[in-house]
Amino acid sequence: MTEKLLLNGICKTFAGNVCAASDVCLTVNEGDFVTFVGPSGCGKTTVLRMIAGLEIPDSGEIFIDGRDVTSLAAKNRDVAMIFQDYALYPHMSVWQNIAFPLRMHKTPKADIEKRVLEIAASLELDGLLERKPSALSGGQRQRVAIARALVRNPSLCLMDEPFSNLDAKLRMQMRSELARIHREFDMTVIFVTHDQSEAMALGTKVVVLKDGIVQQVDAPQDLYQKPRNAFVGAFIGSPQMNTFNAMLVYDNASIQLNFLDGSKLQIPNLNAHLNALTFLEPAPTAPNDAVVEKEVIVGIRPENITILSQYTSSFINAANNSDAVEASVQYIEILGADSHIHVRLFNEDAILRVGSEHNLCVGQNIACMIDLKNIHLFDATTNERIYAM
Repeated sequence: MTEKLLLNGICKTFAGNVCAASDVCLTVNEGDFVTFVGPSGCGKTTVLRMIAGLEIPDSGEIFIDGRDVTSLAAKNRDVAMIFQDYALYPHMSVWQNIAFPLRMHKTPKADIEKRVLEIAASLELDGLLERKPSALSGGQRQRVAIARALVRNPSLCLMDEPFSNLDAKLRMQMRSELARIHREFDMTVIFVTHDQSEAMALGTKVVVLKDGIVQQVDAPQDLYQKPRNAFVGAFIGSPQMNTFNAMLVYDNASIQLNFLDGSKLQIPNLNAHLNALTFLEPAPTAPNDAVVEKEVIVGIRPENITILSQYTSSFINAANNSDAVEASVQYIEILGADSHIHVRLFNEDAILRVGSEHNLCVGQNIACMIDLKNIHLFDATTNERIYAM
């Protein structure tokens, strides 16, 4: 694959010692759709602006198409940027807005006309070319901004939360439209969003940031299934991953999780997992090793908790099921095909995702089964992943 963008340890600190980017490293290949996601103030827009040349990094290097552009002016970087508010010229028609970058580069008039008509047809704007932005819908204005960015075939297309001003229905439409445009034009895109579902749906590669530091760079599914730390695990996924404090105990060929409320869960298939227990100190090497304990954070996705019964702990005892746990229903969100059941589990807050056919009610006690093959373990001190079943 051809390398399109390389960020080599870029850093940026603003007044007041506010760190917006710390040692950010990233490789983007030609045709990638890379999404930056993270909480507000995590530095994703600052990194995008440094790529565009609107901010200069304090240290580190930026390469586009193998050329060092770290100190190069924005106009000389061959990148196009689409802003949150579209930044269309209100006094110009759609035609004039799309043609503007070509005119600035002194492109011959015949080439401008040909290129504008081609891009307008691809984005279904050919019937709107004489209109002013004020006469367009939000989705139409967004397509004009995309057309203006693509019309000169830039090396990189940078997008800073371009859908944040659209309603939910239009966001979904523009999401699929942008995915189609990306495939059709085979363009390289860097896309900033605060919406993790949007980042996962669009990105071929997702960059998760927190406090200016890259937490993980991965394909969407790998990010979901193998989060590098507890922050990524909880941030990616809707509803978010449930996390519980527990003590992991290795004792005479068994691994057990002891939760704050006294509940205990046995981790199955120990022998298959012994070689992965190097995070324990000392690491067990034989079934008869001494007891070893470690404080951990247990991550469990809402879909990996199944409701067994709507009865109290008497059901668990009668069934003699050591893998069943009790929870109490606190709140129910009905979302059409699915419902999110907020519960107290292990004396902590958790969410279960169930179908719409449930007949649960607030205050009810339920018995649940946890899929122990799909839990995540994180170090309670460092928050780093230590094991995924």
